[in-house]
Amino acid sequence: MSEVIDLLADLLGPDSAPLTPLAPSPRPTAPVDSETVSAGLISEASLAQLLGLTSARIRQLQRDGTIKRVGRGAEAYDLAAAVRAYCDFMRDSVKRQGSTDELKAEKVRQAKAAAEKLEIANAKSRGELVPVAEVSAAWANLLRDVRAGMLAVPARCGAELATKLAAEDVAIIDRGIRHALEALADDR
Repeated sequence: MSEVIDLLADLLGPDSAPLTPLAPSPRPTAPVDSETVSAGLISEASLAQLLGLTSARIRQLQRDGTIKRVGRGAEAYDLAAAVRAYCDFMRDSVKRQGSTDELKAEKVRQAKAAAEKLEIANAKSRGELVPVAEVSAAWANLLRDVRAGMLAVPARCGAELATKLAAEDVAIIDRGIRHALEALADDR
């Protein structure tokens, strides 16, 4: 088995992390044929054991064209080529999974947006939501009426209390109301 690990380390190159033997698989497997491995070929059972797969999975990968049989009546696999092909297959699988996850996330985002749009439309039809422009216009009209009414207070009070209030008193009340309205306008 150490020969196989050394061969894999040579394939991966010096930049790869050190390889350590895998824990034994709980599946019963045939021992790795070191004589065949040293020739660069490996049996189906030995390749399955090395990759931690079943022999059936190795045959499926072979049928799918991921790995190819060679030598001895096409009952063996080129160790280096098979491991490289399996590693490439797994890398591609991870890339495909990543793009699938992004696609799923995009679909979820679209579904949430569609649901929110439908909720807003339902709330509008029930009269729970009104357009901002309508609310702004209604408040502007109301505040204009309040301002006009407040500015009319000194003149109305001056006319009703003409015998009790001097013109200066009415002017003081007018200034006080105008000051309060200006302060409110500045707070916006």
